[in-house]
Amino acid sequence: MYRRLSGWFVALTAMWILALGWATAGTISADRDLGLWTPPGGAQDAAAQLAFLNSTVLPAYNAAYDPDLPAAVYGTDNIEEGDVYRGVSFGDETILITLDVSGWTYLKLKWDGMWQFYYVAGLSDEPITFYSTAFNKNDEPQALSHYTYFGPTTVPDGGLTVLLLGIGVGGLALFSRRLR
Repeated sequence: MYRRLSGWFVALTAMWILALGWATAGTISADRDLGLWTPPGGAQDAAAQLAFLNSTVLPAYNAAYDPDLPAAVYGTDNIEEGDVYRGVSFGDETILITLDVSGWTYLKLKWDGMWQFYYVAGLSDEPITFYSTAFNKNDEPQALSHYTYFGPTTVPDGGLTVLLLGIGVGGLALFSRRLR
């Protein structure tokens, strides 16, 4: 019986892995779009963008919609053209990009001179495709300059993960000894 169960487990695991490989990217819904904004003068680093998100974008959104969105507490550095983050890189003419947003709460895309903010918390682990929302006077989409992730979402440190894994494996070992 054990061999039959292990065979089923292996088969189901293989099917799950193959299904993940065939997953396609989704798009983001309009209700998660926090608007296209003209950046303020001065610093354009991630700290300035975080301050702008918390002091301007979120209060404007929260005044118009319920429920209120939480403040962001940290962000990544700007991910520029040619940088590789989570296996994604982009060039100077990019007008659409597919990104993994899992584990983050907000995403800011800079299309030429405009900032586009999105609320991305709770989205599935499938990548999301974002299209340029900034257009020039000839109605042509503007290219991506950089993007930045923000969020209060925290990831447990590696030590806690190893500790929990060790407790689980130790519990299984004790349980299996008890069955013998």
